[in-house]
Amino acid sequence: MFGRDRTRNAVSTEKNPPIWWQLEESKDEKVVRPKKNIKWSTSIGTGRSYYHSFADPVVVDGLLWIGTNTTEKIDGKEEPFYAFRCFDEKTGKLLWTYLCPWYPQLGYERFRHTMQSSPLMEGNRMW
Repeated sequence: MFGRDRTRNAVSTEKNPPIWWQLEESKDEKVVRPKKNIKWSTSIGTGRSYYHSFADPVVVDGLLWIGTNTTEKIDGKEEPFYAFRCFDEKTGKLLWTYLCPWYPQLGYERFRHTMQSSPLMEGNRMW
């Protein structure tokens, strides 16, 4: 639930959060600008143009959940899928992926819509 609990108060209780960050920049395999205030980063999908993810990630009990699009090799052929992924919040390690086939007969526009909704976590259930 957005806002952490039933009050829907989205004000963070975290103290001294980072107010800026920068991505690492490399040139010729040498770091020319180090990352700052970033725990980890990872690819969540295939990066088909702007088809990464339209959903916000949700972090619950040390797990980060996000919906996206991806392609996977099936019988040697790249196939498009909707994907729901779970990462370890601290390390960024991919823990679990659920793939749902994309059906071209439903139209190209459908693929860009991805798994748009952020998951709702309640206890040990997810919607």
